[in-house]
Amino acid sequence: MTDDDLVLGARPGRMLPCAVQVTASGFDGRPWPELIRGRPALMIPHGPRSPLRVVLDADGWSADPEAAQVNPQWSAVLSEQHLTVARPGGQVWFQDTLLLSRDWRRAANVHRAVMLMTGPFDTIAEFPAVALQGELHALVAPVIFASATW
Repeated sequence: MTDDDLVLGARPGRMLPCAVQVTASGFDGRPWPELIRGRPALMIPHGPRSPLRVVLDADGWSADPEAAQVNPQWSAVLSEQHLTVARPGGQVWFQDTLLLSRDWRRAANVHRAVMLMTGPFDTIAEFPAVALQGELHALVAPVIFASATW
């Protein structure tokens, strides 16, 4: 174990994601994790500069994030810092390494689900206006833990 591992809090036998791999800050156009009222959420940009991810009402998206319920047709698999989300039918909708806090992973364990929120925003700075205009879409996917996450 190196001094850098100690500073980052690594434990023997456990790999931490490379800093180059984990860059999502909310300002770089990539999805970022949030805790919303103690619930784990993944904010997924769906603006003009973001990767195209299909958001269909038929897939269970809700225009009211407060009303979004767990949709068992979706799945989220969490392995350490890597999250894979699949649409109904198993098609991968999102897959990336994220900078997930211990609190976020614990909340995912408690709720056994993660909320996905998207809308016409590319960065965290654009998110509040989109939320105030009621342009968000939310979906709650059950989460499966492929490894110990804390």
